[in-house]
Amino acid sequence: MDSNVHSVHLPIVEKPPEYVGIDYEALVKRSVPFIDEVRPPMLNLGKAWYTADQHPSIPDHYEGHPERCIDINLEAGGDSDLGEPVVASFNAVVIDAVDLTGNAEEKSWGKTVRILGLFEDGHFTCWRGCHFDKIEVKSGQIIKCGERIGTIGNSGTQYAHLHMDITMDRVVPIRWHPQYHKDAFIDPIAFYLEHGVDTALMERLVRWDGK
Repeated sequence: MDSNVHSVHLPIVEKPPEYVGIDYEALVKRSVPFIDEVRPPMLNLGKAWYTADQHPSIPDHYEGHPERCIDINLEAGGDSDLGEPVVASFNAVVIDAVDLTGNAEEKSWGKTVRILGLFEDGHFTCWRGCHFDKIEVKSGQIIKCGERIGTIGNSGTQYAHLHMDITMDRVVPIRWHPQYHKDAFIDPIAFYLEHGVDTALMERLVRWDGK
């Protein structure tokens, strides 16, 4: 089992062989609020965002993107999104807020935040964001939808962007990559649309409108 999950002292239980489950009732008793709304993770939604797979220079086969994860950028390119605020996509508890740059096996993720959200019907979801510049939350912290969790950075990578992926009803080892464990991850864009994010807004946020 991944040590980063254990270290936050949350009621998480091992489920063999490949993923970690949670003690749902124990988290409810800790007053982790249920998910009642979902929003994209960028604070400034009015800016010209796009997902890297939509850029004309990106090949069709892009390491499991976008069907299992997305890389979010500003159309101005380079490090133009460095320092842009990132917010919680839903009510959650922080299960990881770690700098992996010094870890030989996981350094490419850089500064990473994972949050765990509970649905009232007993299901749960885990959101991961990577390459943060600054992390503004701590493991075990309960956060609300829209609350700042950090800023976009380039830790563990060349140019600033937000790598984002989502799992349902499982918390996978933090080192896992959607390219190699596709069955463990879900389509992030579909997740947002299925949970009430406006279709036109989501289409604008992922679309490349640059030259």
